[in-house]
Amino acid sequence: MMTDLSPSDYREPEQAPITVTSETARPGKADPVLALQNLAISARRPDGTSVRIVEQVDLNLFQGERVAMVGESGSGKSATARAILRLDPELSVSGQILLRGRDLTGLSDRAMTKVRGREVAMVFQNPMGALDPLMTIGAQVAEPLRLAGAGRVEARRQAQELLSELGVPDASRRMRAYPHEFSGGMRQRVVLAMALAGNPSVLLADEPTTALDVRAQEQVLTVIDQVAQERRLAVLLITHDLATVAGFADRVVVMYAGRVVHADPVDAIFAEPAHPYTRGLLRALPRIDQPAARLPGIEGSAPHPADRPTGCVFHPRCPQRMARCESEVPRFIPTPSGGSVACHLFDPEPDAVAEVEARS
Repeated sequence: MMTDLSPSDYREPEQAPITVTSETARPGKADPVLALQNLAISARRPDGTSVRIVEQVDLNLFQGERVAMVGESGSGKSATARAILRLDPELSVSGQILLRGRDLTGLSDRAMTKVRGREVAMVFQNPMGALDPLMTIGAQVAEPLRLAGAGRVEARRQAQELLSELGVPDASRRMRAYPHEFSGGMRQRVVLAMALAGNPSVLLADEPTTALDVRAQEQVLTVIDQVAQERRLAVLLITHDLATVAGFADRVVVMYAGRVVHADPVDAIFAEPAHPYTRGLLRALPRIDQPAARLPGIEGSAPHPADRPTGCVFHPRCPQRMARCESEVPRFIPTPSGGSVACHLFDPEPDAVAEVEARS
């Protein structure tokens, strides 16, 4: 159950202040499969100038881990995922994208073709747009297998096995069907089969349940969850809907206006949401334990990247903003659950605490 917390809930009086990024070390775990370090993404405008649409993103993704990246539309989630595979050549990327220690930002386009699908695969939000309406399902799932060197017969055999693994009924017969003969949820399973054909170690899922009904959404996420566990995949799920991540993700990374503002284990996100923006997202979710009513939204709207405010990017919409929020970029403060939050409310400086207590 969601609770409102005061800054004192996150203070550790006998411990010196710690400056961390959105990603803190995880003792006992191997090196991350994928690591984003100070990632920034810029887009060129028609007048020749550029605008920073994503900045200062740090993220570690470990083998077998499922991380959800959430936030409103325009927060930079999809741009971050697409930057990992360098799918948008018109965007400029700086920082590091480390895949098992190798920086993808320095690879040639030819080298990146060997990464896409084989080491890192992506599932997009519009399965119909990812499928060729004139090719059979079997031919499309078999195509990446053929490109990897499998013969025609072997590729079709493996394609059928993949479709069966992902819950497509009567896979041998439906291999001969066309995309329009599949439901939205089944089309998404086909796209997932194509993504898994190269046996990647990282799966990027960009809004994979968009435009699906609630039942199909649950089925698709369940399939991804099962496959991720069986194959020890590292999964980055991009979504604007916090409700979809509760039973799926291990950790949640919250983005706002192109920056990470909060990262925590999924249980902590729902039980003790640290950042005011995270709290606002949760309050906007319908709940079965409360009567139906107009859901409270977050006042105002997210800024355009070109008009990102100074200081804390969320301060114009924050009901708990202080004077320093308008000028000082908040540093990341550790949370009790092992995550971090970028918010002045949790900064242990005495003057900040006094100001919050005076307003409470």
